[in-house]
Amino acid sequence: MKAKAPNVPEDVAIEAAIKGLRIGPFVGHLAREKTRTIEDLYSEFEKYCRSDNDLHRRIEEQNQNKQFQSRGRNIQKSNRSQGQSEMQQGQSQQVFNVEQQARAATSEDMLK
Repeated sequence: MKAKAPNVPEDVAIEAAIKGLRIGPFVGHLAREKTRTIEDLYSEFEKYCRSDNDLHRRIEEQNQNKQFQSRGRNIQKSNRSQGQSEMQQGQSQQVFNVEQQARAATSEDMLK
C-alpha cells in the first residue's frame, strides 16, 4: 500500500488498511492493540492468518473424526440389530419347536 502512495503518512495507511477489513475478531484485536508501523501491521496480519488457518484445519480434523465415529456407531447399531434379529429368529424357532412337540404329544395321547 505504501508503495502505491509513497507520500501517504504511515498512520493514515495503517488506518486505511484496518478500515478495509471485514468486521471480526482480528479488527477487534487491532482496535485494542494499535500498531505503529506498517511492518507491525503486516506481522499481525501474518499471525492472524496462521492462527486462522490452524483453526480451520483443526475444525476440519474434528469434523472428520466425528464422521468416523458416527460411522462406527452406525456399524455397531447395525450389528446389534442384526444380532437381535438373529436372536428373535432363534427364539421364534424354539417356540415353533415347542409347539410342534406339544402337538405331537397331544396326538399321541389321543391315539392311546
